[in-house]
Amino acid sequence: MRYGIDKNTIDKKFLTLLSREGCLPAYCLMEFQAGNNFQENSRLKKELDRMDEYDKKLFLSLNDQQKFKLLDNLLNIEDEIEELPITALMNKLNSNLLNLKIYEIRKEKLKIRDIQSNLRYKNLKFNFENKDYKSLRRSLIWLNWFYFRPNLKTRPRNSSLCLSNDAMKEFAILGVPFLLNNATFKKKELKEKLIELKIAGKERELRGFLSGASLALANLLKRKKITKANLLNIHRALGYFYDTFKDRKQLKLSSSFLFHPRFDAMKPLRELEKIGYLRISHLNCLKRDCGEFIDYDLMYLLYKNFNDFSS
Repeated sequence: MRYGIDKNTIDKKFLTLLSREGCLPAYCLMEFQAGNNFQENSRLKKELDRMDEYDKKLFLSLNDQQKFKLLDNLLNIEDEIEELPITALMNKLNSNLLNLKIYEIRKEKLKIRDIQSNLRYKNLKFNFENKDYKSLRRSLIWLNWFYFRPNLKTRPRNSSLCLSNDAMKEFAILGVPFLLNNATFKKKELKEKLIELKIAGKERELRGFLSGASLALANLLKRKKITKANLLNIHRALGYFYDTFKDRKQLKLSSSFLFHPRFDAMKPLRELEKIGYLRISHLNCLKRDCGEFIDYDLMYLLYKNFNDFSS
């Protein structure tokens, strides 16, 4: 097969790992392979119960034809994936050392399609070990799923977003007056906080911040799971990304694409992944120009007022 992907690439252990990440095609393939095997079907039922409720609900809504289409797409590497830079293969399933090796290849300015035969015949020029090739092929399968993941939007997958989707639409049209006119919880405190943060004239930056701000993020910062030093490294990693990559499609890439040996941002990015900040687009709220809005009280007040807002 292309890129050297074969049945050894997608063993049960790897498919299980993918399904725990929310990869429904991987789960569908395991279900198909299980057939009438009682023991395996019992194991798969437990795996299904481990899924995020949204993924589980989506899976249960699928008919057999839809499941077959999903599992067929798992190994069908899309053209758009092949046009991505090779560094798109960096992800949290890899070891740090392998991600570093992938990062070093960037100097060659290779796209994924450029290494198809190298992956197949295990002859990349750089210092890759034999075991790395299986991981690289698995990274390609993971990327092919994650990039097109249908239930992962431009906003974080988080139930505690400060502004609901309806509230974001209203804010995009009306700006800060929308927040002040529709707040019901501690409205005076919210107004004072907005004045304190000197919001006037910064609505574009505030909109970027509110696209991803959440109570879960506020709590993460309050508990210092992400420190000021961590935030600075995330600012730098995002700054490097926006300076280097101009194609907005790359905002769909995993936060692992921000890996850079000069910016120690991977540990806090892993913490953010746990609360649904998975794509680079989900991290817009943590760009440097949003830094002054990263305030626990502001996020708490906005969450209480607009998390469940419906127009």
